[in-house]
Amino acid sequence: MSVALPLTGEHWGLVPIAMGVAVVRALADCGLEATLKWPNDVYLGGKKVCGVLGEIAESTIVIGAGINVLQTADNIGFDTGISVAMAGSGATREQVVAHVLNHLDETVDLLESDPHALIGAYRDASATVGRRVRIYLDETTYVEGDAIDVAEDGQLLVDVDGEVRAFASGDVYHLR
Repeated sequence: MSVALPLTGEHWGLVPIAMGVAVVRALADCGLEATLKWPNDVYLGGKKVCGVLGEIAESTIVIGAGINVLQTADNIGFDTGISVAMAGSGATREQVVAHVLNHLDETVDLLESDPHALIGAYRDASATVGRRVRIYLDETTYVEGDAIDVAEDGQLLVDVDGEVRAFASGDVYHLR
């Protein structure tokens, strides 16, 4: 699903975080406990159920959430993926979309009124904070460290050999 939102206020860069929190809350409405993997993935039981992406077009941000709803183990397409149905919920696509839109309305309002609370909600649902991570900056360059927090601007704060570094982007892998 994709939603177009006007670019208003100074915190529009947190719209993907607002969508991630909305998806987690929507899945809770479907009886499922989801977590967020920084920066833009939603997980159920350690498997990816949703990816979130945003794109700016003129004075609008188009935010998309690719939620696996009805796929089965035979057609999910990747062994680290899961669907709402595979996780045991009988929710329909229409129900999932309605829940996401209701919660997105709430999280965008929160983004505009209290971005600190939105980041707090993201932290609460994060499966990344508190984990050892490897962040790929490109295909061959990476750093490893302990993810210690998500900053107010959405960057991941990682302790890399005693130095706290902020990352605005990168492919994050949770290490064991």
